[in-house]
Amino acid sequence: MKVLMLIDSFTVGGAQRQFTTIAKELHKEYDVTVVVYHPITSHFEEELIAEGVRIKKILKKSRFDIRFVFNLLKYMRKENFDVSISFLDTPNFYNVLARITRSVPKVIVSQRSAYFKATLSLKKRLQESFLYFADYITTNSITQKKRMVDIFPFMEKKIYYLPNAYQFIEKPDLNKSLETNNFIVLSNLNEYKNALKLVQSIEILVNVLNTSDFRIRWYGRFPITEKAKVDFEKAKAIIENNNLKNHIEFKGITKNVTTVIKDSSALIHISDFEGCPNSVCEAMALCKPVILSNICDHPYLVSYDNGFLVNQKDPKDIAKGIFDFINLPNEDRFMMGIKSEKYISDNLNISNSIKTLKNCF
Repeated sequence: MKVLMLIDSFTVGGAQRQFTTIAKELHKEYDVTVVVYHPITSHFEEELIAEGVRIKKILKKSRFDIRFVFNLLKYMRKENFDVSISFLDTPNFYNVLARITRSVPKVIVSQRSAYFKATLSLKKRLQESFLYFADYITTNSITQKKRMVDIFPFMEKKIYYLPNAYQFIEKPDLNKSLETNNFIVLSNLNEYKNALKLVQSIEILVNVLNTSDFRIRWYGRFPITEKAKVDFEKAKAIIENNNLKNHIEFKGITKNVTTVIKDSSALIHISDFEGCPNSVCEAMALCKPVILSNICDHPYLVSYDNGFLVNQKDPKDIAKGIFDFINLPNEDRFMMGIKSEKYISDNLNISNSIKTLKNCF
């Protein structure tokens, strides 16, 4: 079977990580070709090349490059793919277009974002409705699937939950890593990730709760939006004015995700909304407790008593979650880490994801 996998680029992100993991696993059994249309590269492309996955770059010269669309559809027809799988909104649009034009006989689109009925724009509603013409619509979030069925009941029979895929590697030395108060965040610094709220919680920990034996390292892309830049400047001012540099550090993007997770005692993730966050699941797969905002799929992720839920809009509650972890005995931290790994093993192992896709083939 010839399988096309379509995504915009190899930029570093959660969707790209899942895309790469699934492509490598499918390649063990099928003839997989990955198509991208932006030249951005990363270690994800290197991983695919190392596994012998064929990569085709059909570059898009502008936002509304009609010639690119024709070239993509022409390539899909020429190669006679049996099925095409796409990740993210714009690749999904092209994939559905390929199905409508009969450039490929079967199309699977992967919806990776979280949205809500009350705030869904007309543009987004129309964009999502277009997915009706795909054969299957997958989402990596239990709660997002429920929301999609509620908003688009006419698509219910096409919507499937495609769990994130994780492969298990050698476990870290839990006794060594969990006995510290070395927290990490693995996320970009967009405003909805709440870096400012986290810094405000650190000020409370140090100045109100008299807790200083901890360090938080934030790994991820620096702010892009104007709102995020403003929030980041406010956060830096709080750090400077309260002498918090020993407690929080913004490190930028890291290629050594596994290493920084192994060296940590717990992961913090306090975003306003999520699908199923890769960083959280990867930390759990490596036996790490987690401190999460009480949104979307997060309650499922701590359902094995492997972490804490906090109100991400309340710095006092965030501080309390971190404070409660700091004061846990090492034995409790150890058991939380074991339970994290158990949740991933039971629910988010790669075999479950591949089985779901095969059922769509």
